[in-house]
Amino acid sequence: MTGKKNIGFGFLFLGFFLVHSFFVTYLFTETQSTDGKFFNKLAPALLGDLFGLLFSVINILIGSILSKTGANQTGRKVVSWLAIVGLFSPLNAIVHFHFGVPGLLIIIGAISLLFSIFWLAFRSFFSDDVQGE
Repeated sequence: MTGKKNIGFGFLFLGFFLVHSFFVTYLFTETQSTDGKFFNKLAPALLGDLFGLLFSVINILIGSILSKTGANQTGRKVVSWLAIVGLFSPLNAIVHFHFGVPGLLIIIGAISLLFSIFWLAFRSFFSDDVQGE
């Protein structure tokens, strides 16, 4: 059941970041200026959307991998929750853009997602419960 949360949150955040990127793109096309100043203001939001889409897809992949592996329930839960916390990184970037909230969760989310990916890679190299050669 651990990977189920990652897949659910991955699709939920994927939808959110798609809607937000459509909204920001609409704002850009409706208020386009020739000097490019408006795009410079929207670039951080678009970058947050891009990373949000990427992190959501990574979460969906981690969820499907975790649902296929067995054993070591504690390790699976840790990897699962670290990946979900990683979704707060691009979310905080967007909230920082719109409301000026400090970007502390950007660093925390990025580090936790990287840690979950490396932990999953380590498990796949040295664990017997992963299918393959």
